Amino acid sequence: MKWTKALYVLAVLALAAGCTVSTASKDLQVKSWSKPGVDFIHLTAYAWKPGTDRGSAAVASSRFPGLVDHIRRLIVNEMSGRGFKLTGASKAELWVSFIVVPTAASRPGADLENTSPMNPRPIGSSYERTGFLQVSIGVAGSDTPAWTGTVTGKSAGLLRHAEQVEAAVHRVLAEFPPL
Repeated sequence: MKWTKALYVLAVLALAAGCTVSTASKDLQVKSWSKPGVDFIHLTAYAWKPGTDRGSAAVASSRFPGLVDHIRRLIVNEMSGRGFKLTGASKAELWVSFIVVPTAASRPGADLENTSPMNPRPIGSSYERTGFLQVSIGVAGSDTPAWTGTVTGKSAGLLRHAEQVEAAVHRVLAEFPPL
């Protein structure tokens, strides 16, 4: 009887954990854009975009240092798997930068007239959490990206778990280089 109860508790905990970490393809939407005429296949050496904190926007680096470092490693691994090599800025043919926002609350359908100091949340509001990761790749010597990929999704705590971050980086860089 005790074993049955213990297995039941473990099954419930596993199910609850599975519900909070979702990496399903339907949870992530990927969009990419590329500048016409850029031959990414023959440009294989890249560096982090000059003026960024090793590719990341300074705000993201200061707020989520562990997450940003993890994304850097994932980008290096994904790019390496596609034949691109991280080098010093002087040898780079491309630059890479990224910005990540793990969650942002929104209030669709909020009734802004029914707020008060005692109830600051608008009546009828529902909070959605949306996370996004944007990776930009540009040609060395240019400040504008030649390719941008963005992955977004709605879920509680999106892009806060390692599995979600790995899925997001993989999905967005699966679109690079454009064919």
